Amino acid sequence: MQALSNLIHPRSSPISAHRNPTYTPGGCGTGIVHKITTYNIFPPLHPLVSSKKIFIHLPPPLISVHVTTRVDPPATACKTGAGKSNFNCEDGTMFASLCLGVAFIAAAETVTTGNVELVASGFSFTEGPVWYNGDLLFTDIPQNRIHKADKSVFREPSNNANGLVTDPQGRLIACEHGSRTVTRTEKDGTIATIASDFEGKKFNSPNDATVRSDGAVFFTDPPYGLGDRPKELDYQGVFAILPDGKINVVGTDFIKPNGIGLSPDEKTLYVADTEGKHIRAFDLAANGTASNGRVLCELPYPDGLSVDQKGYIWCTAEDGVRVYNPKGELVHTVVVPEGPANCGFGDADGETLYITARTGLYKVRCVTPGLGFSPSK
Repeated sequence: MQALSNLIHPRSSPISAHRNPTYTPGGCGTGIVHKITTYNIFPPLHPLVSSKKIFIHLPPPLISVHVTTRVDPPATACKTGAGKSNFNCEDGTMFASLCLGVAFIAAAETVTTGNVELVASGFSFTEGPVWYNGDLLFTDIPQNRIHKADKSVFREPSNNANGLVTDPQGRLIACEHGSRTVTRTEKDGTIATIASDFEGKKFNSPNDATVRSDGAVFFTDPPYGLGDRPKELDYQGVFAILPDGKINVVGTDFIKPNGIGLSPDEKTLYVADTEGKHIRAFDLAANGTASNGRVLCELPYPDGLSVDQKGYIWCTAEDGVRVYNPKGELVHTVVVPEGPANCGFGDADGETLYITARTGLYKVRCVTPGLGFSPSK
């Protein structure tokens, strides 16, 4: 157990997720540090403000406070006691209004258990993790392969497949950069193309997909995998392949649509726009049309995403895997040793999040299973 004291984060980086910091005891109140939970606030604070991160933990019930602030001239130490509404810095400056303006208190929530673990390494650029027939599959786009978690090759060539997902019948859906198509692997192993063009124009490079319980496939189509091939569509869109095989355009007003997912009730479609630096939410109709598009949350360069059974969105970003509740509030950030590109739930219970991150495949155990798995008991 450790006395609560001068809990000044040793790093001043403005990103939201940090490994557990080392604290130095001091004379700023007492309490027990049980668990560190990170919350983000990025308001324009004050003309004299630059960034310093301060974390405060109070005695049980487990409560955490995350404050982003700065003092000019820099204070050598800032002290605050549990329940106080000011910062008493050693330079004698009081910031009562600043503290009240940027601090918030919330009950801590645990979404992961244990540490991030390396599963496999030595790849070029990993993507598309999916649980398929009792194995974790993922893609290595530049190497033109789909691998299993044990590094064995599941498919080569893969047409530079990126995102993978399964449909309600357990068939593998792949977004292929090389062929500019979406394919489905049938139960007998044959591969069928289920989308190659829209109104006679080839897709850019299908990137990632999600599947509704009726079999409708929704996928994003940015130009990341085009290379020097000419674009035929004059937009970067999101499309739906309906159960009858018809293809509809869901939306065209994206910069670089990337990760995509559905809420547990399938009434909301989430789309991460990497260059837009946000996740948008849409009301989704049974016929595959979307309406009421709105920004759910903003985050740095979002990529692939997955949704768990509580409706929490796990989205890879520049600073880790960010976890948002259905209101768009940041709950947690999973820090990964390499920049993550995608994530997906797996293992028999669906409570392991597999993370593809540049040259590696990682995993972390979670409290809530992903969609498509049996609910946890």
